Amino acid sequence: MKKLSIIAAAALMAVVGCQKQPNAGTNPDEGEKVYMGFKIATVSTKSGTQDDGTSTNGVEVGTDSENKVSKIDLVLKNGTTKKVTIASDITAVAPQPGEETRAFIASFKSSELSEGNYRVYVYVNANAPATFDVDHVTSVDAADVTTNIAQPNYFMMTSAGVDAKNMTTISDLRSHTSAANPLDLGTFDVERSAVRFDYSSPTADKTYTLAKDASDKPTVVVTLQDMALVNESKAFYDFKRVIADPTVADWAANWTIGDIETSNNYVVDTDWAGKKASSTGIVDMYYPLNTANESTYSWTSIPDATTPNYSFWKYSTENSMPFTTQKKGMTTGVAFRGQIKATNDCPAGLKSVLNAGAATIYVFGNVLYGTWEMVKTAALATGASANYALRAAYDKVEASSKQPADYASAGFTAYSPKDGKYLTTYYYWNRHNDNNNPDVMGPMEFATVRNNVYKLSVTKINKYGHPYQDGTTTDPDPNPQLPDQPDEQTEYYFTVSVKVLPWVVRINNIEF
Repeated sequence: MKKLSIIAAAALMAVVGCQKQPNAGTNPDEGEKVYMGFKIATVSTKSGTQDDGTSTNGVEVGTDSENKVSKIDLVLKNGTTKKVTIASDITAVAPQPGEETRAFIASFKSSELSEGNYRVYVYVNANAPATFDVDHVTSVDAADVTTNIAQPNYFMMTSAGVDAKNMTTISDLRSHTSAANPLDLGTFDVERSAVRFDYSSPTADKTYTLAKDASDKPTVVVTLQDMALVNESKAFYDFKRVIADPTVADWAANWTIGDIETSNNYVVDTDWAGKKASSTGIVDMYYPLNTANESTYSWTSIPDATTPNYSFWKYSTENSMPFTTQKKGMTTGVAFRGQIKATNDCPAGLKSVLNAGAATIYVFGNVLYGTWEMVKTAALATGASANYALRAAYDKVEASSKQPADYASAGFTAYSPKDGKYLTTYYYWNRHNDNNNPDVMGPMEFATVRNNVYKLSVTKINKYGHPYQDGTTTDPDPNPQLPDQPDEQTEYYFTVSVKVLPWVVRINNIEF
């Protein structure tokens, strides 16, 4: 006989005893019970991420608050009848002296189970839906994943592993009607239901050079100040699913629930159909890409950690898409908001304009000229100072109706001052599997996948960013970010073991 054990890995701290009230609307004391026991390791670990959020490179064991198992639901699904049964009671057993694991006993009413094959599903720190279905979707009611699924000590996790491996044969339940002799169902890994973003800056002041003088001294810089998530999914499948061929029409018949992601398969999320059918993105997102009003984003200050350390920034939901629709309107990204500034070595005229923060300024060919009058002066220059591309662009605007689209069509980016500051935005579309080939889109190259830590760091900025649009201005942008750019009456006791898998770390250095 096997005994159902949920073994928590060394990543888990001690778990206090917990009682789960009946979930099926029945009295667990009615009739006989079948017992299934499970254990959770209580080994204290040294995490790669400290409690204050700082972290280092390598495997992220996770903070204690990310690893703790505070409550468990155990779900059995009959492989033949498809009947679902949720444990009516889970009780912690007092540990023996020196014992490094805590034992838990789950009981089921005997009338709800019969001999046969079962698939076993585990919910940690979350309630299994009373109307459980393996395709159940959890919605994030508000764009705050910490409140919804990543609360400290109550981080939602579900069982990970190929669906077929959860198949258990319950050959004879009669001998397991005592808590002293629970049925052993084996060990089940669990993974966190959200992703995590950490951030690190290469310099303490988060300032990057945009222009230099002949002596190689910085004249114009940009200081990054805030970050915001873009295209955060509103929902996710309780249990991860992967598929080998993303082009098949019947995904549900071809995906595997809980399977291991590889470099060649795809994680399927809740709105693949909408993404595959859409050419401009989907609406089932929080903070959708919106270049008309970036003030709708939830901006937060950039963490102060500097390389090689990282600071926790925020949690987010899983978001993936078919190979052909890895687009900006569907991919989870990070917007960085910065301020363009003059240094002490900036030419006097341009420095005066930037410090005053009163007039619209213009960039052409990645060169900041200043006001339109300053553009005119540079465009009309002759001799060795002549810039024929600038002159042609200037003449094109002058011959037009001078609408924002006219400036953008000619190649000019403009920045209107906002409260005396010149703000600019950079967009980073999160890389999941980097194929190291900027010319070829790879499988799952852009996505966010549960139980992954994405460590971000803007290592270099080579260009001026997009004008910050707050809904009150329409500054021209010749290269805007657009959505379409490429589960009889005896209650059985099972032992369930949960091992919390380490965060998968993906370090993404970013250059703009």
